[in-house]
Amino acid sequence: MKNLLTLTAILFIHVFTFAQTKKFKIRNTSFIIKSETVSNEWESKDEVRHLLIRKNGSEKLVLTYFAYKDEGGDCNNLFWYKEWLKVKDKKNILYRHYFQKTGLDPITEWEKKTFTINKNDELELTEHLFKKIGSNEWKTQEEWYKQ
Repeated sequence: MKNLLTLTAILFIHVFTFAQTKKFKIRNTSFIIKSETVSNEWESKDEVRHLLIRKNGSEKLVLTYFAYKDEGGDCNNLFWYKEWLKVKDKKNILYRHYFQKTGLDPITEWEKKTFTINKNDELELTEHLFKKIGSNEWKTQEEWYKQ
């Protein structure tokens, strides 16, 4: 979590030059997604997306997520994940799919976060679900395998 907060702070400081942008609306709220590639501690590149709300001529960062994030690994396995944002029924749904090289570690395979827009044009997390490897059922708590 500390690494994520540090990375988010660093990304926020950067000027979004050379970033690809995508614009969309939910109700009367305008959103912009700006994309950039950043170096990580594993000497590879991560693809970062910044979701901003555009209001009264200014932009406000409301969410940062990774289209691709290298999580590194250890001598036995490598880990990474991909995230994407879908707009459905006037909600932003962020999906995260976890991958590993060997498939042997008991990790969550899928994570789904649903955000709705509140009266102040802010994103509010309204649902957070998890799905473990091999399951078709979404659960409200992340499950850990018992050994």
